[in-house]
Amino acid sequence: MDLSTQPEWVKYAVVAGVVLVTYFVVRRIVLPIFQGIAHRTKVQWDDVLADPGLLRRISWVLPPVAAWIAIPLVGIDGTLVERITQALLVISAIDRKSTRLNSSHVRTS
Repeated sequence: MDLSTQPEWVKYAVVAGVVLVTYFVVRRIVLPIFQGIAHRTKVQWDDVLADPGLLRRISWVLPPVAAWIAIPLVGIDGTLVERITQALLVISAIDRKSTRLNSSHVRTS
């Protein structure tokens, strides 16, 4: 389907759909698989990474990445939309980093 002839709202709906699908796939499929693998191993470092709070925050990183990739593919011309997406990505990454540091500090104390 060529989206260049579609109205702008259709393009935004496609990007929103990609973001929602990415979020639910990560939350419902990828994270439970990762938690299962981490809990089955005998090493302890992956149990810190399998903390549900940390994984919940990590699940917020991939949807902005998916939006950032999808925006140029569907042909949305808007630097504002791209900047908002990049800002969300940076905020998610900073939040994820601080959570990981806090969780490692709590585990070693």
